[in-house]
Amino acid sequence: KYKVKMPLYPDALGFLVTPKNGNLMGYISGEGKLLIPCVYDQLAYGGKDMFLFFKDNKAGYIDMQGKLKFYVEGAIKLSSFFQGYALCSVKMTDRRSFSPSAQSVSSDKESYQVQNRLIDSSGKFVSDESFDWLFLLKDGYANVIKNGNTYMVDKHLKKVVIDSNCQMMSYFYKGYALIYNPEKKTWGVINEKLDVVVPAIYDKIDNREDERRYGYRLCSKSGDDRSPGSSNYYANIKDGKLKVVLKGKEEIVTVRVSGAR
Repeated sequence: KYKVKMPLYPDALGFLVTPKNGNLMGYISGEGKLLIPCVYDQLAYGGKDMFLFFKDNKAGYIDMQGKLKFYVEGAIKLSSFFQGYALCSVKMTDRRSFSPSAQSVSSDKESYQVQNRLIDSSGKFVSDESFDWLFLLKDGYANVIKNGNTYMVDKHLKKVVIDSNCQMMSYFYKGYALIYNPEKKTWGVINEKLDVVVPAIYDKIDNREDERRYGYRLCSKSGDDRSPGSSNYYANIKDGKLKVVLKGKEEIVTVRVSGAR
């Protein structure tokens, strides 16, 4: 009777399905009971106890029994929820606002750029701010790209500024994150309390690439559309020491422990 599109173990005890003679999607339980009828152009796991959907010209989230939770206006891509937030991609058609670092889409019918926004668990946009790229909001911070500039924002999508002249540039890794002074082009380190533990006076800091990627798993009306994810670099601190370069000279500095977790 149904074709299995995707099992949802361990996220949910069931299967995404289509009718044998159709393409619209629904959801059946592990026992084979149809819980959500096959009426959706696209259906995907949306986070705990919910699905994200695309149907005709609408998109949003439903619960595990198919009851509407909320629509997301203008969404062309949606992600599953992570730590209370999800990513929503929308179209930007005003060419005067196009950005050199945004994803561009062009066809015979239309031309637009993709802008990315964040929604909370009630479906409300967190801010009016949109970004060319918006990567995973994790533990209150996300990496973004806007108009060719890369920086970190907080859960309100405000740029994280340290000591009035430095910006946070990485996710926290083992309690520390990188900061950068764009005017002086120098680097430093903060701890999770946003205390500066290595002042941003160094030309280079010994860093390493984190082993994971920080991105949302996106879904569009046509199907799965994975975000490339953001790489993350962290200060290579060993036994409270960090290798740095100042005015072309390499040295070892001690990382301040005040306030560090």
